[in-house]
Amino acid sequence: MRNLIIAISVTVLLFAAGCEKTPGTSGADVPQAVLSTFEGMYPGAEDVQWTSRHSYWVASFAEYSRTKSPAAASGRNSAWFDDSGKWYMTEFHSELSFLPEMVKAAFSLCEYASWKVDDIDVIHRDGVSVVYVIEVEGMLDGREAEADLYFSEDGVLVKERFDVDDDYDYWDYIPGRPVSSVSDAVNSIYPGARIIDIEEDDGMMEVEIVGEDKIFREIYFSLGLEWLMTKTEMRLRDLPENVRLALARYREVDDIHFIETPSSDYYLAEVEVYDDDITVRISPEGEVTDI
Repeated sequence: MRNLIIAISVTVLLFAAGCEKTPGTSGADVPQAVLSTFEGMYPGAEDVQWTSRHSYWVASFAEYSRTKSPAAASGRNSAWFDDSGKWYMTEFHSELSFLPEMVKAAFSLCEYASWKVDDIDVIHRDGVSVVYVIEVEGMLDGREAEADLYFSEDGVLVKERFDVDDDYDYWDYIPGRPVSSVSDAVNSIYPGARIIDIEEDDGMMEVEIVGEDKIFREIYFSLGLEWLMTKTEMRLRDLPENVRLALARYREVDDIHFIETPSSDYYLAEVEVYDDDITVRISPEGEVTDI
Protein backbone atom coordinates (compact mmCIF):
# COMPACT_ATOMS: atom_id res chain seq x y z
CA MET A 1 0.00 0.00 0.00
CA ARG A 2 2.82 2.35 0.91
CA ASN A 3 4.40 1.80 -2.53
CA LEU A 4 1.06 2.46 -4.21
CA ILE A 5 0.69 5.77 -2.35
CA ILE A 6 4.22 6.80 -3.34
CA ALA A 7 3.54 5.90 -6.98
CA ILE A 8 0.33 7.93 -7.01
CA SER A 9 2.09 10.89 -5.36
CA VAL A 10 4.89 10.83 -7.92
CA THR A 11 2.36 10.69 -10.76
CA VAL A 12 0.49 13.70 -9.35
CA LEU A 13 3.72 15.66 -8.95
CA LEU A 14 4.83 14.90 -12.50
CA PHE A 15 1.44 15.92 -13.86
CA ALA A 16 1.56 19.19 -11.91
CA ALA A 17 5.08 19.92 -13.10
CA GLY A 18 3.99 19.31 -16.67
CA CYS A 19 1.13 21.74 -16.28
CA GLU A 20 3.45 24.38 -14.87
CA LYS A 21 5.72 24.13 -17.90
CA THR A 22 2.90 24.56 -20.42
CA PRO A 23 0.41 27.17 -19.16
CA GLY A 24 -2.21 28.32 -21.61
CA THR A 25 -1.69 25.34 -23.94
CA SER A 26 -5.19 25.72 -25.37
CA GLY A 27 -4.71 29.42 -26.04
CA ALA A 28 -7.51 30.29 -23.63
CA ASP A 29 -5.15 32.16 -21.32
CA VAL A 30 -3.27 33.98 -24.09
CA PRO A 31 -4.19 37.66 -24.62
CA GLN A 32 -6.35 38.26 -27.67
CA ALA A 33 -3.81 40.75 -29.04
CA VAL A 34 -1.19 38.00 -29.05
CA LEU A 35 -3.50 35.51 -30.75
CA SER A 36 -4.47 38.07 -33.39
CA THR A 37 -0.86 38.91 -34.25
CA PHE A 38 0.10 35.24 -34.45
CA GLU A 39 -2.86 34.34 -36.67
CA GLY A 40 -2.09 37.30 -38.91
CA MET A 41 1.54 36.23 -39.32
CA TYR A 42 0.94 32.49 -39.66
CA PRO A 43 -2.64 31.89 -40.85
CA GLY A 44 -3.55 28.24 -40.90
CA ALA A 45 -0.70 27.15 -38.62
CA GLU A 46 -1.45 23.71 -37.20
CA ASP A 47 -0.95 22.00 -33.84
CA VAL A 48 -0.38 25.30 -32.04
CA GLN A 49 0.67 25.09 -28.39
CA TRP A 50 1.18 28.12 -26.16
CA THR A 51 3.58 28.55 -23.24
CA SER A 52 4.70 31.49 -21.13
CA ARG A 53 8.50 31.83 -21.01
CA HIS A 54 10.79 34.62 -19.82
CA SER A 55 7.87 37.11 -19.77
CA TYR A 56 6.94 36.26 -23.39
CA TRP A 57 4.09 34.29 -24.90
CA VAL A 58 5.54 31.56 -27.12
CA ALA A 59 3.57 29.72 -29.80
CA SER A 60 4.99 26.36 -30.84
CA PHE A 61 3.50 25.21 -34.12
CA ALA A 62 3.98 22.56 -36.78
CA GLU A 63 5.69 22.90 -40.13
CA TYR A 64 4.49 26.00 -41.92
CA SER A 65 5.41 25.92 -45.61
CA ARG A 66 3.76 29.24 -46.53
CA THR A 67 6.17 31.32 -44.46
CA LYS A 68 8.31 33.86 -46.29
CA SER A 69 11.42 31.99 -45.22
CA PRO A 70 12.39 29.29 -47.76
CA ALA A 71 14.50 27.72 -45.02
CA ALA A 72 11.51 26.83 -42.85
CA ALA A 73 10.98 23.37 -44.20
CA SER A 74 10.88 20.89 -41.35
CA GLY A 75 10.22 20.39 -37.66
CA ARG A 76 8.34 22.63 -35.23
CA ASN A 77 8.66 26.39 -35.03
CA SER A 78 8.37 28.89 -32.15
CA ALA A 79 7.10 32.48 -32.30
CA TRP A 80 7.60 34.94 -29.42
CA PHE A 81 5.30 37.85 -28.42
CA ASP A 82 4.79 40.21 -25.50
CA ASP A 83 1.44 40.82 -23.78
CA SER A 84 0.55 43.61 -26.20
CA GLY A 85 0.90 41.27 -29.19
CA LYS A 86 4.21 42.69 -30.41
CA TRP A 87 6.27 40.04 -32.22
CA TYR A 88 9.94 39.63 -31.27
CA MET A 89 11.29 36.40 -32.71
CA THR A 90 10.47 33.23 -34.62
CA GLU A 91 12.69 30.16 -34.58
CA PHE A 92 12.21 27.92 -37.62
CA HIS A 93 13.63 24.43 -37.87
CA SER A 94 15.19 23.73 -41.22
CA GLU A 95 17.51 21.49 -43.24
CA LEU A 96 20.94 22.13 -44.71
CA SER A 97 19.69 21.91 -48.29
CA PHE A 98 17.28 24.83 -47.73
CA LEU A 99 19.88 27.30 -46.46
CA PRO A 100 21.20 30.17 -48.64
CA GLU A 101 24.09 29.19 -50.88
CA MET A 102 26.48 31.58 -49.12
CA VAL A 103 25.70 29.97 -45.76
CA LYS A 104 26.17 26.46 -47.12
CA ALA A 105 29.45 27.46 -48.78
CA ALA A 106 30.76 29.08 -45.60
CA PHE A 107 29.89 26.01 -43.54
CA SER A 108 31.60 23.69 -46.05
CA LEU A 109 34.83 25.71 -45.65
CA CYS A 110 34.83 26.12 -41.85
CA GLU A 111 36.78 23.91 -39.47
CA TYR A 112 33.62 22.06 -38.42
CA ALA A 113 32.57 20.98 -41.92
CA SER A 114 33.45 17.34 -41.21
CA TRP A 115 31.30 17.25 -38.05
CA LYS A 116 27.86 15.65 -38.12
CA VAL A 117 25.00 18.12 -38.64
CA ASP A 118 22.49 17.48 -35.88
CA ASP A 119 19.95 20.30 -36.30
CA ILE A 120 19.45 23.65 -38.04
CA ASP A 121 17.55 26.66 -36.73
CA VAL A 122 16.71 29.83 -38.63
CA ILE A 123 16.24 32.82 -36.30
CA HIS A 124 14.06 35.74 -37.44
CA ARG A 125 13.94 38.72 -35.02
CA ASP A 126 12.32 42.11 -35.17
CA GLY A 127 14.53 44.65 -36.93
CA VAL A 128 17.75 42.61 -37.19
CA SER A 129 19.29 40.28 -39.74
CA VAL A 130 18.29 36.64 -40.05
CA VAL A 131 20.75 34.24 -38.40
CA TYR A 132 21.25 30.59 -39.36
CA VAL A 133 22.34 28.26 -36.55
CA ILE A 134 23.91 24.95 -37.61
CA GLU A 135 24.22 22.53 -34.69
CA VAL A 136 27.01 19.99 -35.17
CA GLU A 137 28.61 17.12 -33.24
CA GLY A 138 32.23 16.00 -33.41
CA MET A 139 35.53 15.53 -31.60
CA LEU A 140 37.30 18.46 -29.92
CA ASP A 141 40.58 18.01 -28.05
CA GLY A 142 40.00 14.29 -27.80
CA ARG A 143 36.43 14.47 -26.48
CA GLU A 144 32.95 14.46 -27.95
CA ALA A 145 31.56 17.96 -28.28
CA GLU A 146 28.60 19.85 -29.69
CA ALA A 147 28.84 23.27 -31.32
CA ASP A 148 26.22 25.80 -32.41
CA LEU A 149 27.55 27.79 -35.38
CA TYR A 150 25.81 31.12 -36.04
CA PHE A 151 26.03 32.39 -39.64
CA SER A 152 24.82 35.69 -41.08
CA GLU A 153 22.83 35.74 -44.32
CA ASP A 154 25.99 36.28 -46.37
CA GLY A 155 27.90 33.42 -44.78
CA VAL A 156 29.89 35.16 -42.03
CA LEU A 157 30.45 32.97 -38.96
CA VAL A 158 29.49 35.41 -36.21
CA LYS A 159 29.41 33.16 -33.15
CA GLU A 160 30.42 29.71 -31.90
CA ARG A 161 28.82 28.20 -28.79
CA PHE A 162 29.84 24.83 -27.38
CA ASP A 163 27.85 22.23 -25.45
CA VAL A 164 24.68 24.32 -25.23
CA ASP A 165 21.85 22.84 -23.14
CA ASP A 166 19.31 20.88 -25.17
CA ASP A 167 16.46 23.07 -23.91
CA TYR A 168 18.08 26.37 -24.94
CA ASP A 169 15.44 28.44 -26.76
CA TYR A 170 17.31 31.61 -27.95
CA TRP A 171 15.33 33.85 -25.63
CA ASP A 172 18.44 35.87 -24.74
CA TYR A 173 19.03 36.46 -28.46
CA ILE A 174 16.07 38.83 -28.57
CA PRO A 175 17.60 42.35 -28.95
CA GLY A 176 17.85 44.14 -25.61
CA ARG A 177 16.77 47.45 -27.14
CA PRO A 178 14.69 48.33 -30.24
CA VAL A 179 16.93 48.34 -33.30
CA SER A 180 15.54 51.66 -34.51
CA SER A 181 17.11 53.37 -31.51
CA VAL A 182 20.66 52.28 -32.36
CA SER A 183 20.76 51.85 -36.15
CA ASP A 184 21.62 55.51 -36.81
CA ALA A 185 24.49 55.35 -34.30
CA VAL A 186 25.84 52.20 -35.93
CA ASN A 187 25.56 53.49 -39.47
CA SER A 188 27.28 56.76 -38.57
CA ILE A 189 30.41 54.66 -37.93
CA TYR A 190 29.90 51.72 -40.31
CA PRO A 191 27.57 52.73 -43.15
CA GLY A 192 25.53 49.87 -44.54
CA ALA A 193 26.25 47.53 -41.63
CA ARG A 194 23.63 44.96 -40.68
CA ILE A 195 22.83 44.52 -37.00
CA ILE A 196 23.02 40.96 -35.69
CA ASP A 197 22.32 41.49 -31.99
CA ILE A 198 21.95 44.17 -29.30
CA GLU A 199 22.67 43.55 -25.63
CA GLU A 200 22.87 45.84 -22.60
CA ASP A 201 25.29 44.87 -19.83
CA ASP A 202 27.43 46.59 -17.18
CA GLY A 203 26.17 50.04 -18.13
CA MET A 204 27.10 49.63 -21.79
CA MET A 205 25.43 48.50 -24.98
CA GLU A 206 27.08 45.86 -27.15
CA VAL A 207 25.96 45.77 -30.79
CA GLU A 208 27.09 42.93 -33.05
CA ILE A 209 27.25 43.80 -36.74
CA VAL A 210 28.39 42.49 -40.10
CA GLY A 211 29.75 45.31 -42.25
CA GLU A 212 29.61 45.74 -46.00
CA ASP A 213 33.11 44.26 -46.01
CA LYS A 214 31.64 41.03 -44.53
CA ILE A 215 33.62 41.45 -41.31
CA PHE A 216 32.00 40.73 -37.96
CA ARG A 217 32.50 43.41 -35.31
CA GLU A 218 31.34 44.15 -31.77
CA ILE A 219 30.60 47.82 -31.13
CA TYR A 220 30.30 49.20 -27.60
CA PHE A 221 28.20 52.28 -26.85
CA SER A 222 27.24 54.04 -23.65
CA LEU A 223 23.55 53.77 -22.83
CA GLY A 224 23.29 57.27 -24.29
CA LEU A 225 24.65 55.91 -27.61
CA GLU A 226 28.09 57.48 -27.34
CA TRP A 227 30.59 55.29 -29.21
CA LEU A 228 33.14 53.81 -26.80
CA MET A 229 34.95 51.05 -28.66
CA THR A 230 34.86 48.57 -31.54
CA LYS A 231 36.38 45.09 -31.24
CA THR A 232 37.26 42.98 -34.29
CA GLU A 233 38.70 39.48 -34.07
CA MET A 234 41.86 39.08 -36.17
CA ARG A 235 43.93 36.24 -37.59
CA LEU A 236 47.70 36.36 -37.21
CA ARG A 237 48.28 36.33 -40.96
CA ASP A 238 46.01 39.35 -41.45
CA LEU A 239 47.85 41.63 -39.02
CA PRO A 240 50.01 44.55 -40.17
CA GLU A 241 53.68 43.61 -40.46
CA ASN A 242 54.72 45.70 -37.43
CA VAL A 243 52.21 43.92 -35.21
CA ARG A 244 53.03 40.48 -36.62
CA LEU A 245 56.75 40.98 -35.96
CA ALA A 246 56.04 42.18 -32.41
CA LEU A 247 54.11 38.99 -31.67
CA ALA A 248 56.73 36.73 -33.26
CA ARG A 249 58.74 36.76 -29.99
CA TYR A 250 56.08 34.72 -28.21
CA ARG A 251 55.81 30.95 -28.39
CA GLU A 252 52.02 30.94 -28.59
CA VAL A 253 49.60 33.69 -29.61
CA ASP A 254 45.82 33.44 -29.33
CA ASP A 255 42.65 35.58 -29.24
CA ILE A 256 43.86 38.56 -31.25
CA HIS A 257 41.55 41.59 -31.47
CA PHE A 258 41.80 44.97 -33.13
CA ILE A 259 40.45 47.68 -30.82
CA GLU A 260 39.23 51.02 -32.18
CA THR A 261 38.36 53.87 -29.80
CA PRO A 262 37.70 57.60 -30.29
CA SER A 263 41.22 58.39 -29.03
CA SER A 264 43.42 55.54 -30.32
CA ASP A 265 43.59 52.19 -32.07
CA TYR A 266 45.57 49.16 -30.88
CA TYR A 267 45.68 45.36 -30.81
CA LEU A 268 45.14 42.97 -27.91
CA ALA A 269 46.49 39.42 -27.90
CA GLU A 270 46.70 36.58 -25.42
CA VAL A 271 50.25 35.20 -25.38
CA GLU A 272 52.19 32.60 -23.42
CA VAL A 273 55.10 33.76 -21.26
CA TYR A 274 56.89 31.26 -19.00
CA ASP A 275 53.89 28.92 -19.10
CA ASP A 276 51.52 31.73 -18.12
CA ASP A 277 48.90 33.28 -20.37
CA ILE A 278 48.95 37.07 -20.32
CA THR A 279 47.31 39.77 -22.42
CA VAL A 280 49.49 42.27 -24.24
CA ARG A 281 48.64 45.51 -25.99
CA ILE A 282 50.36 46.25 -29.30
CA SER A 283 50.35 49.65 -30.98
CA PRO A 284 50.08 49.87 -34.79
CA GLU A 285 53.82 50.72 -34.72
CA GLY A 286 54.59 47.41 -32.96
CA GLU A 287 55.20 48.63 -29.39
CA VAL A 288 54.18 45.99 -26.82
CA THR A 289 52.79 46.71 -23.35
CA ASP A 290 51.67 44.17 -20.74
CA ILE A 291 48.24 44.78 -19.25
